[in-house]
This record gives sequence, structure tokens and C-alpha cells, in this order.
Amino acid sequence: MVALVGLDEVKGALPVSHSDDDAQIADMIEAASEMVIGYLDTRAAAVIGLSEGGELPDMSTVPAAVRRAVIVCVQDMYDQLDEKPEVRGALPFRAERLLYRYADPPCV
Repeated sequence: MVALVGLDEVKGALPVSHSDDDAQIADMIEAASEMVIGYLDTRAAAVIGLSEGGELPDMSTVPAAVRRAVIVCVQDMYDQLDEKPEVRGALPFRAERLLYRYADPPCV
């Protein structure tokens, strides 16, 4: 699994100051990263800087818009812990707006 952002970066965007939810947030980061990579589809490796083996050699290769989209997805998951998602399998609209220009082909 690839995490496109770090735990501390995500926690800075969440209303969380404790470590009680760290494992759960780390799982959300991986899930959100997978969602974003899936959205980018065939352009994911080029946009994010993944190696041929699917590894992320350096987080600094991840564009700011992609990092922010992952954070938005995690925020959405964290905010809806006890709720059903409005649309299953869909990225939050804010995340889609950030990723749209990188998608191949652009999603409509």
C-alpha cells in the first residue's frame, strides 16, 4: 500500500490532537491514497512519481493538489465515521476538483 501523505500532515487538517485514532487515520490515508490513484488511472504513476513496482520513492514528488485531495478524502471519511456515505465509491467533490486536470481521460 502507498500512502501519498503522512499522518502528521493529515492530523494537522483534522480536529485531532491526540493519538487515539492514529491507526484508524493511517488506514484512512491508505484507503484515500488508493481512491486517488484509482481516479488518476493510467496517469497515476506519471503524476505521482510511482516507481515501476508501484512504490513511492519520495513523497516530495506528489503534487500539492494530489496531496490535498487525499487529505480531503480522509477528512470526509473521518467526518462520516458513523454515517453512510452519500455516494458509495465516489470521491468528495472537492477532491475531484483538485484532481480533474490530472485525470486520464478527464472524468466528466
